[in-house]
Amino acid sequence: MSVPDGVGDDGWVNLSGGPNSLPHAYQHPSGQVTDLEKIAVAHYGRHEHFERTGEFALVDERLLPVFRWTYSTKIAE
Repeated sequence: MSVPDGVGDDGWVNLSGGPNSLPHAYQHPSGQVTDLEKIAVAHYGRHEHFERTGEFALVDERLLPVFRWTYSTKIAE
């Protein structure tokens, strides 16, 4: 998958779908997402799972890789 130079280097992604209270622009804690195909976001006692779509979205004048929501799991104790 071809990624434009610099996109995802700072960990910012666009989250598509999932719980409405999740932000569309999200900074992944690893700080770098250029090689990630899947991410999980801890949200209100659950892990929300997202997969890279190969698309990009312009958010606040930044080109962000899009990750689409796939499913949710409960965080194990």
